[in-house]
Amino acid sequence: RVRNFIPSHLSHEIVIDLLPKNKPLHILELGSGTGIVAAKILKAIPSSSGTCVDFSAGMIEECKRRLAPLGSRADFIRADFTTWDAKRTYDAVVTCNALIYKGINADDCYAKYAERLTPGGVFLNATLVTYDYSAYPPDIIASLIKPSTRKEAVDFAQGPGRRIAHLGEDSLIALLSIQDHIG
Repeated sequence: RVRNFIPSHLSHEIVIDLLPKNKPLHILELGSGTGIVAAKILKAIPSSSGTCVDFSAGMIEECKRRLAPLGSRADFIRADFTTWDAKRTYDAVVTCNALIYKGINADDCYAKYAERLTPGGVFLNATLVTYDYSAYPPDIIASLIKPSTRKEAVDFAQGPGRRIAHLGEDSLIALLSIQDHIG
């Protein structure tokens, strides 16, 4: 059984609120894990479809099980999204707590996937900024990048080509400004 160590929280609903709902969307979720976020998005925007990318075979299998009721509206790719070559364009790229792991360069991911967005597309990165990590297993804690202060997390979210779309007690959502990443 796959265990989900990153909790579901308010930022999932905020990501959904920030997505355009006036047309069908094709959404790419990076680091889909068990498919919680993709399922919520596809249920909230019924005419949309999604591509779920995760490097873990176990997570992709759990994601497939969770999204099975949605039929052909979701497809699944087992790959490391930092090196995977997306061949198509997307109306939205979403990631929740996937860019917080050591070894992932968020700026590189922003630039790479900005090129895969349709005109007017959005990139939403939801990230925990404070959380009680005491319930996490030591190997998971060791793999996370934890800003030493809330200010560091906010400074990152307000870096070049980004703005804060939501800042709560325990999470923030950075919205990518595509024009700053595409020449």
